[in-house]
Amino acid sequence: MRRSKQKVVYVGSEKAITLFLNLKQAADELGLSHSTITKMVQRGEIPAHRFSKRTYLIERQQWEEWKARRLIPTY
Repeated sequence: MRRSKQKVVYVGSEKAITLFLNLKQAADELGLSHSTITKMVQRGEIPAHRFSKRTYLIERQQWEEWKARRLIPTY
């Protein structure tokens, strides 16, 4: 399994690390196809940052918050 990409953000003298998921990782977590996740991101249903024409990354915190709002827990 690949490691999540990390982006280092400097806040004052503190160093904060924000973790990102790529769309393949998001698709695997939900059991959906990569193309389905891509379409959801393009429609604005999933918050993501576009880094190039074909590269989207999702902040881990936003991803967890989105899942908590959107997914119904199974018992």
